[in-house]
Amino acid sequence: MKRIAATVLLALFAVLAGSLAARAQESNQAADPPDVSQYYDRVVEKLVYDIPFYLDADTIKKVSKIKAGRKFSRWRLRQTLRNFHLLGEVDNTTFLAEPEGSEKVNVTVKIYPRYILRDIRVVNNYSYNVSEILNDILRIEPGDDFRDEDIDVYRQKLKDALARKGHLKAEIKFDVVKTKREEDNKVDLRIKFNERPTFKIVRFDFSEAELGLHSRSEILKIAKWKDGMDYREDKILDGLARLRKWLRANGYLEARVPDLDLNDPTAFHIEEEKSDIIAMFPLKVGPRVDIFYDNECFTCAEMKWKFTDVLGLDNQRRFNKWIAKDFAKRIRLYFQRQGYYLADVKYEYREYTEPGGQPVKAINLTAEKGPSVSIRSIDFKENRKFEDKKLLELLKNKSTYVEEDFDKDLENVLNFYNSNGFLKAKIAQKEVTYDERKEKIDIVVVIEEGPRTILRELNLEGAKAIAPHKLKKLIAQLPETLKVDEPFNPFLVQQIKTQMLAEYFRQGYAKARVKENVEISEDNTGAVLTFTFTEGIRYHFGNLYLRGNKLTKKHIVMREIVVREGDKYNFEKIFRSEQALVQLGFFNSVDISPVNPDLDESIVDMVITVDERKSGYITGGLGYNTFTGYNTAIEIGHRNLAGYGRRISYRFEANVKDPSFQFDQRKNIVTFTWPWIARVPLDGTLTVTDMDAAQIAYDVRSFSVRIGTTLVWKKMLNFLEATHPDEKVRDLAANNHGFADPFTMRFDWELAKDFIYNVDPAVPDQEQGEVQLSTLSPMLIHDLRDNVFNPTRWTYNTIRFDYGPPWFLSQVDYLKVTGTTSWYLPIFAVMPFLPGWVFAENVVVGHLQTLRPTDTVPISRRFFLGGSTTLRGFGQNQISPVGDDGKTPVGGYFMAYQNTELRIPLPYSLGILAFFDAGDVTGGTNNYDLMKVRTTSGLGFEYLTPIGPISAIYGVKLNRQTDESMGEFYISIGNAF
Repeated sequence: MKRIAATVLLALFAVLAGSLAARAQESNQAADPPDVSQYYDRVVEKLVYDIPFYLDADTIKKVSKIKAGRKFSRWRLRQTLRNFHLLGEVDNTTFLAEPEGSEKVNVTVKIYPRYILRDIRVVNNYSYNVSEILNDILRIEPGDDFRDEDIDVYRQKLKDALARKGHLKAEIKFDVVKTKREEDNKVDLRIKFNERPTFKIVRFDFSEAELGLHSRSEILKIAKWKDGMDYREDKILDGLARLRKWLRANGYLEARVPDLDLNDPTAFHIEEEKSDIIAMFPLKVGPRVDIFYDNECFTCAEMKWKFTDVLGLDNQRRFNKWIAKDFAKRIRLYFQRQGYYLADVKYEYREYTEPGGQPVKAINLTAEKGPSVSIRSIDFKENRKFEDKKLLELLKNKSTYVEEDFDKDLENVLNFYNSNGFLKAKIAQKEVTYDERKEKIDIVVVIEEGPRTILRELNLEGAKAIAPHKLKKLIAQLPETLKVDEPFNPFLVQQIKTQMLAEYFRQGYAKARVKENVEISEDNTGAVLTFTFTEGIRYHFGNLYLRGNKLTKKHIVMREIVVREGDKYNFEKIFRSEQALVQLGFFNSVDISPVNPDLDESIVDMVITVDERKSGYITGGLGYNTFTGYNTAIEIGHRNLAGYGRRISYRFEANVKDPSFQFDQRKNIVTFTWPWIARVPLDGTLTVTDMDAAQIAYDVRSFSVRIGTTLVWKKMLNFLEATHPDEKVRDLAANNHGFADPFTMRFDWELAKDFIYNVDPAVPDQEQGEVQLSTLSPMLIHDLRDNVFNPTRWTYNTIRFDYGPPWFLSQVDYLKVTGTTSWYLPIFAVMPFLPGWVFAENVVVGHLQTLRPTDTVPISRRFFLGGSTTLRGFGQNQISPVGDDGKTPVGGYFMAYQNTELRIPLPYSLGILAFFDAGDVTGGTNNYDLMKVRTTSGLGFEYLTPIGPISAIYGVKLNRQTDESMGEFYISIGNAF
């Protein structure tokens, strides 16, 4: 049996060796093609491709520069090799040439495919788990490219990683196994570890160190090191960090703690035979630095915290009398900015040795703050064109006087004069007067305005590709621009240049340049501005190459972008294409860039590089809400099924208020999204929902199927711009992004069966049992918010119709209309002294009516208000018309409410929220009385996260009725609107 087993093993080894040898021979053939240079400049008579069947032959032939009927040249061969490489499917290429007469040649192109990792196995790994090895160290996964030369790179990365754990003698063996099918290009990779013994640091050598009064054992104890410890890079780094922290905390601010790098022979002496390491640690403790503040001059907070930043102590490594002098200057400036105009700070610098032998550098700082002084008046003289009020608005600080800060403010004044045509304006005199009795400062600033420069001519020279009158029209449309016979603003010249260049870039002139020349008259009253254009050639997009897509199909990427072969080269299209791909949600990063950044040719080939993220996901969370109680949600899904961009997810949600932990609400949701229905940017969605919920006046079990489509106008315009055959339509789509991009349209059809039970007897006209609803729901969304989760500006508006027609399977004939408008005003844009403050307003109106022959709408479809997202201060769904008992909410047919918020940010991602809510629900529009709406107000604290704030809010009822509580407390995630 042993002999048979040995024979089998030898046979297997021979097969494997033969496979590897064949592959090596194949690689050598690809690397050393026959010399074809002798046939350059001959015309290609016959062109034959030898391409593996699983590669895209059409694409390979398309990007090849070698064509039948064209000359065979070195340049065409090189460009072809480059293009094949960019495809990402070709590992190597050989060209075989045979003469056909004296002037022609037959060419055979043989394609060698790249190899792809199919499976990766790791064994005998103890220091790192498989995920760390593949994801963190090697950064490879199945589907990645593989080349033989990658092995050396992988081996070195693993050895470096193991060395950080102390395994300096580790060996790593790689086995590459090609899959059994000869026509396949997949390989399996086997990685086998032999970590070997861990090296030990037998001794920390301090022979070159200067430890001062501290012993070797004390330093090792602080760093938590000891002789004989296993070498671990993380332990070394942690020890260095602890040592640096201890030294600075004890005043050794000049201490030099060297890094200990394993690759530095001056830091570590490695004895490989013994697996020993000697760490040479030339620590220089240096003198102690004492900084003394006069307790009568400085507050405790200043001495402990503020002066660390003011003096920059964390970054200071040397201390001497010049540094001490600078410290005094910095503190004086600090006090002046606090309003102590006469502040004076003195310093004393000493170097001495304490009796125990400790060298010390001491800096004593004392201060005389003097009185608190404020600016009483700032008077501008000789300012004939602008009033003092206007000039004072340009000063950032008008309360305390600091000379260097005030001089910077005066620069703003001069810039304002320059922007209004006074190019020679200057500060002729600045006089600062201190009233010692009143402790006030008066400032007089004399301005020499000089003549006003008027733009006499605006010339455009060298503009041929774009007509000068079009460029002048573009200039005139800018919010701030230069006009002939108006004051000349030199600060707008660069802005105008940028806009004109952007127009050239949009037209494909990527190397266009513009130079400006300003001629000022001798009396400084007139200016002639001339722009000179160097247009260069027009560039067009060439071949598009896609790299990095392991799962995602190529056409899924290509349909999203507006970059198309043959279109004018346009930076804006590149940027919008990158945005569109990132928004798909299954790429970590996207980069679209020219193959040749120098743009040496008029046809620009582009490479699209994507970094795919994990498309499958599992998420979950636990939370608490004051009204729904404990809640949980679990979602399992995939964002990119089979690489086609299709999405599927299952989500389970549940709320528990009852101490018995029975669900008060349970929901199962399965969603499937099919993007680009009929090859146009329409997303189709199928949602199946099973819900069971306990409400105030009833319980409901609902099962629904919703089929919908979504049209994002931004994607539709991109699609038209990229694919429509009519150039006018493409231009129209390109020019209407600003108007149409915020709009999204949805259309849904829902078929639902609601089983209503446990209805409160106080609810009139409500039948228990099952009701079938078929609802058609068109919806229009207009979204201009700067941030979906935490907006600070612009607006969000929606209008939605829900129509249940009997002719379409609905047992209830009804129409429901809901409109929402939300506005966000950044107060800090108007009042800079309120940084980050946001005023937010939200108005929602809804109307529900029955259509013949229906008399009533099920209670589960009516309007209710109250809760953390509507009227804060009331319980969930407490606001509505009441039943026969006078207190049970039964739902209404008309509702309107508004929310007003003031959002105030605080440091450390905290915030304060002040709000006022008002609204009501009635049986119809005739019953809605503005004088009877319910109102609430309150405050809340927020912790801001990337997905919205976590809020703790208390709302108070302002028109509280009998037997009602004063208010309600909420803990919730996300903004109310």
